[in-house]
Amino acid sequence: MRDRKTLWIILLLIDSALLIYSFISKSWWLSVLSLVIVLVIKHFSYDLLFKKFDEAWDKRHEELKSRREQFSK
Repeated sequence: MRDRKTLWIILLLIDSALLIYSFISKSWWLSVLSLVIVLVIKHFSYDLLFKKFDEAWDKRHEELKSRREQFSK
């Protein structure tokens, strides 16, 4: 599993470099290619890369929301 995560992270870094290069070269088709790659990454590696972070973020957001409601009463 660690190797798969490393592979997806490397692909994400390559995609970021491709996006930066597309901005520098003003190439719209490289930007579109970068967008497609990031959508593929999100679709196939969401559980491995982003799910734990999103769950922790949602939990913190709910805690802050409940605190805000307590103070507003």
